[in-house]
Amino acid sequence: MIISLSTYSEFGKVFHSEGLAATNATRGVVRRSSPLLSPEEISRMMKRRTKYTNRRLLLADICTDKDISISQSRGGSTGIPLFSVQIINTCMSDCAPSDIHVNCGWFASSPPPNPNVFRRIAFNDCLVNNGKPLQQGNIIQFQYANSFMYRLTFKSAKFCRL
Repeated sequence: MIISLSTYSEFGKVFHSEGLAATNATRGVVRRSSPLLSPEEISRMMKRRTKYTNRRLLLADICTDKDISISQSRGGSTGIPLFSVQIINTCMSDCAPSDIHVNCGWFASSPPPNPNVFRRIAFNDCLVNNGKPLQQGNIIQFQYANSFMYRLTFKSAKFCRL
């Protein structure tokens, strides 16, 4: 079941699914037509990842930049291209990363995504979730319209140090 955590426009949503997590694309290959993860795929990945949970606990269960997964896909076939973006916290820790920043160039969209979800604050610096923590398994999802797909990559975040 997917429930909304906050108000949103049609171009910016914050989703949370109870008990869901995902793995980075480098940890497992899943073939699908869209690079975005469905709740069912996230659930399957979490079940497969369970065997690694104890190993992470021995490492103090600290989240790293590798635990922030960013994926994009192109949607719509007419007019200005529409792109869908998902940003997922795949860390198994209860200590969620906050102040997440993404490399985004001169990111622009018409209309812009909900600024509480994703906004450019400077050249090549976009803020995710208004700087608030992105809890385990939470998915930030938004769409943008532009003539080309921006290269969105992880830049920085504040991670808990246990």
